[in-house]
Amino acid sequence: MTYTVYDPGEITDAVIARIIAQTSKEVGKAEAPDNTTTPYVVVYPLEDFDSFGSLGDPDAEVWWERQITCVGSDGEEAEWMQHKVRAALSGWKPTITGVSTGRVFLARGSGVRRDPPDVEGERRFTTADTFRLFTSPS
Repeated sequence: MTYTVYDPGEITDAVIARIIAQTSKEVGKAEAPDNTTTPYVVVYPLEDFDSFGSLGDPDAEVWWERQITCVGSDGEEAEWMQHKVRAALSGWKPTITGVSTGRVFLARGSGVRRDPPDVEGERRFTTADTFRLFTSPS
């Protein structure tokens, strides 16, 4: 018996590619990109939200979450980037070879946060939305 096993990196990479294609901004995977000229985005893979299937393949269908952190030099820039990312991802259906996907949706939104006063260097403002995506075997 073969279980379905997804490559979570493919999902993250598809999300990153979509954000870059739709915004032309720098995107990092779990860390800031090399070029941190604001605004920029960081995509954090979160733990699998939920999985289910049959007794023979209990992880065939998986709900995934990705945190999308938008970084700006001020609150307005961070919110501008947040809006661009939401427009790029909401309702989009990723194409991943061998995988059926549902449409991406915003699971949890966030307000704007500012770096604490003890952070050295240029202060940054961030938003941190969580998006959810469903996958199943194709």
